[in-house]
Amino acid sequence: MGLRAAKKGKGFVLPEVLVVVLVTSLILAVIASSIRAIMLHSISLTYHAEMTAQGKKTLTYFTDDVQMATDIIVLTSNDLLLETSLNPAKSDLVEYNYNSSNQTLIRVINARTVLSEEISLMDGLKSFSFTYFTMVGDVTTKAIETKKIKLKAELTRGSVGGTDLEREIATQVVMRNRKMSN
Repeated sequence: MGLRAAKKGKGFVLPEVLVVVLVTSLILAVIASSIRAIMLHSISLTYHAEMTAQGKKTLTYFTDDVQMATDIIVLTSNDLLLETSLNPAKSDLVEYNYNSSNQTLIRVINARTVLSEEISLMDGLKSFSFTYFTMVGDVTTKAIETKKIKLKAELTRGSVGGTDLEREIATQVVMRNRKMSN
């Protein structure tokens, strides 16, 4: 009887070991799941912050340029060339160009000159368009009739947790310096 009692107190029985392994596995699974969720959330926040920053930068430039524009040289659904009065001494050409093959929107200051400066405004564009409106709000395709310009863009970023992250931005801006005749 003494030998049996001594053996029983020295080790663990199989059910005890299995319970410890099961509890440890559950704790590790919860920890791993939490770490993965935190990482995905961090990536998602980074993508959203990036899309917000690009959208804000684009809307700021676009609003300023359109409000200062005195004339439209080229207008299509993907391209816009404005004559602006950014510099009171002379007019500048500002071009917005959407490149669907690499999904980017660029802004070119002093467009079509040797001194042009190109700025990439947005990348990862799922869709993009300009729409042009008359003074009374009708859609137009004629530069001479245009008084308001709408920019609409849908940005997308990589998949996080199986879902693509998307953000849509849009604005409609009145050309304040554009003189219209009746």
